[in-house]
Amino acid sequence: AGVTGSLEPTFRLVADPDFKKRLVAACERYGYSGTIESVINHVRQTGSVQETDLPPQVKAIFACALELTPQAHLDMTATFQRQVDEGISKTINLPNSATVDDIERVFNACFKSGLKGMTVYRDGSRTLQPKLLNTKKDSTMPTVETLYGPMQLTPKIAKLIESPLVQRLDGIRQNGVAYLIDPRQSTTRFEHSLGVMSLAKLLGANESEQIAALLHDISHTAFSHLVDLVFGHKMQDYHDVMRDSFLQSELAQGVIKELGITEQELLCRNIPLVKGKGVNVDRLDYCIRDLLVTSRIFQPEYAAIVHNLVVDDRGEIRCKDLDTARLLFRKFIEVNREVYFDARVEAASLAVTTILKRMLQEGSITENDFFITDDHLLQKVAASPYGPILSQIGPNMEFRRSLTPTRLAPVLRKLRYIDPLIVGREGGLTEHCIDSRKLLEDYHKTETTHYYHIPLVEHLC
Repeated sequence: AGVTGSLEPTFRLVADPDFKKRLVAACERYGYSGTIESVINHVRQTGSVQETDLPPQVKAIFACALELTPQAHLDMTATFQRQVDEGISKTINLPNSATVDDIERVFNACFKSGLKGMTVYRDGSRTLQPKLLNTKKDSTMPTVETLYGPMQLTPKIAKLIESPLVQRLDGIRQNGVAYLIDPRQSTTRFEHSLGVMSLAKLLGANESEQIAALLHDISHTAFSHLVDLVFGHKMQDYHDVMRDSFLQSELAQGVIKELGITEQELLCRNIPLVKGKGVNVDRLDYCIRDLLVTSRIFQPEYAAIVHNLVVDDRGEIRCKDLDTARLLFRKFIEVNREVYFDARVEAASLAVTTILKRMLQEGSITENDFFITDDHLLQKVAASPYGPILSQIGPNMEFRRSLTPTRLAPVLRKLRYIDPLIVGREGGLTEHCIDSRKLLEDYHKTETTHYYHIPLVEHLC
């Protein structure tokens, strides 16, 4: 609908395509003559535009939660409250320096404004704050902002994050073309990789292990696992198969040699924290992240999970108690069933795959195009005769399921699950919890091969 999802202002700016579009429009309106790309790079580093050379009017448009005064938060809520009978509430974000007296004044002002409810949050007052705004240019330690709070970086990791090798992941969406159906699913592999690295550090990883976590997805291609449909990789392992080849590329080798990245860091060998068979930081982050953007998990739940994990002597992640293991087990199956197995997304993926296969056959794109970014590939399609077809792939695209094979390739679902280990117990959760075992048995009954009729693209087969 082109509006925000709530009264809350943006907590931290993200340099995604939508932001870039709105920034360009605002700059044109207020006559900014500087370099847009320098502003976008600043946003990538700080999440804010307030210390750029943008005009004051543009800065006001993109002000974030902690850059607004308490009175501004209060006024926007009071304006909305006057239009409804039910009580509404939003968060008034206060800086870390806020005192008890400051908070008292806020609540008194809320009462005088006729508000029926209000939440006050002092920045940094929770140990697992989802996001923290850091716009100081003179910060003594480089940091990265993640779902799990700000993480201090070693100089080597900071340089690696800024390298073109890792920055490429900022142009690759984690869930492929799911954003065409659900715009919330626009998380990039860059965001995911930072999250994986941050979780590894929270669990005690050393620098080498953090680098391995950061680079675990480095060979992913445009639209992530969509490429598996394009090239027929039933195990969804194209990025793993191509990893060695990608690491020999000029892009990768330049960074590897400059920073002295080791083979273990590149291949994640013998690091169960990152690539273990049970709970690992990769699975943990994409599970939390994809549930969060689809409103299926909230901060208290994922904070409880993360705070109740430990790493044992073998380097494996264990849950501190049975309740944490149950919650994590259930949520991991939920993200697969309700997010990854969405028929609308599967149909959209199949439609885009059909176009890309046709273009590969015609030679208008090559396999190398997949190793750049989503936008690079989209521009190729948009400029081709198939551009009008691509523009019709979305929530309203006509499709239907079929019980038998169609002209289109089948969609193969991968039944991912984790069986969490628990401190003081042998074996996984399903050996100790009957309900979890039954849930897993039911999950394994899921049909893995699905066929679709999609009139929009069937003539291309």
